[in-house]
Amino acid sequence: VQAFTPLEFGVILNEPSQCKVDYNHTSAFDNMQFYVGGSNYYRYNHTQKMKLPGPDTGGAGDLAPELENDGFFSLFVRCRDANGNENVDEFVFNFCVDPSKDTTPPRIEGTSIISGSPIRHDAEEIPIEVYVNEPSECKWSRQSKNYDDMENEMECATETFQINAELNYVCAGNLTITDKGEDNKFFFRCKDKPGKEENKRNVMVQSYELLLKGS
Repeated sequence: VQAFTPLEFGVILNEPSQCKVDYNHTSAFDNMQFYVGGSNYYRYNHTQKMKLPGPDTGGAGDLAPELENDGFFSLFVRCRDANGNENVDEFVFNFCVDPSKDTTPPRIEGTSIISGSPIRHDAEEIPIEVYVNEPSECKWSRQSKNYDDMENEMECATETFQINAELNYVCAGNLTITDKGEDNKFFFRCKDKPGKEENKRNVMVQSYELLLKGS
């Protein structure tokens, strides 16, 4: 599996049941730590979503279930119906993180405001969130520039346990509105692997553009 790629897997059952997942082999359902998908409902289908960290991003943080980033790993699943009957043996999902060197820049998946949205006439600052597919540092500018030349830095979540419901990392900031009543364009770029040596980091070479329309 490619690092920082959304990963979705699950089980289909013949009767409504609860399902749990664990990264360790266990002897019984009650000994397992996490419900699949975070839900303890009795269902026919259970789905787990997560992202695998890159092979050189360090620790996986506190995301449940814990994900390793050093090669092969397994996730064990066991289910139990409403009468207390459970699978004796786990169903095992085996995965491997692509061990090749990360040479791709981060990707902005979207923003909290849809491009082309109107803003009120007297607005001076607009709070914004940028959603990135991997831990990154991000900046914005009123012109499309190289990352290092962008003037405005953003506050970015970089720990695995800080991902949002869409499995993306959030960078937050405030956009300054200079042209009231007119269209305002903003450009974003990000650089991955915060804390790593600069020669090992990847940076966006094309800006992500956001348009806010004056009213």
